[in-house]
Amino acid sequence: MNKVAIGVLALCAIALAGCNKTTTPATTAPSSNTTQQSSTGSSSQSSSTTITFDGKTFSPANVTVKKGTTVTWTNNSNQSLWVASNPHPTHTGLPGFDELKGMMKGESYSYTFTKTGSFGYHDHLNASSGGTVTVE
Repeated sequence: MNKVAIGVLALCAIALAGCNKTTTPATTAPSSNTTQQSSTGSSSQSSSTTITFDGKTFSPANVTVKKGTTVTWTNNSNQSLWVASNPHPTHTGLPGFDELKGMMKGESYSYTFTKTGSFGYHDHLNASSGGTVTVE
C-alpha cells in the first residue's frame, strides 16, 4: 500500500471511532433563588403558601410571606367559602384580592401578593372568620 492509502485508512478509522462515542450532556441541578417565610417565620425553598379552612377558622390564619408569593386557600369544610380582602363587605383593602364567588369542599382559591404590607382577609359568607397576610 502506498502512503496516501494508509493515510486515508487511518483517517477513516479515526472518524469511525469518533462516531461510536456517546456523549451525555452535562446537567446541573436547578437553582432556586426564591424563598418564602412560612407562618412560623422559617425560610423554605418555595414561593407559595397554603391556608386551609375547616368551616370556622383558617389555619394558619396569619402568615408572613415574601413579595411575589402565591397564597392558596383550600376549603376543607362542608360549607361554602368565599375568600376576600378586608373590610367586609366592600373588599377594598387590596383591590383584586377577592374570589368573587364561593368554593365548595376541596376547591381552592389562589392570590399572588405583589405589594408589601399587611392585608386582612375574611370569609365573605361568614365575616367573623379571617386572618392576615403580611407581605415583606
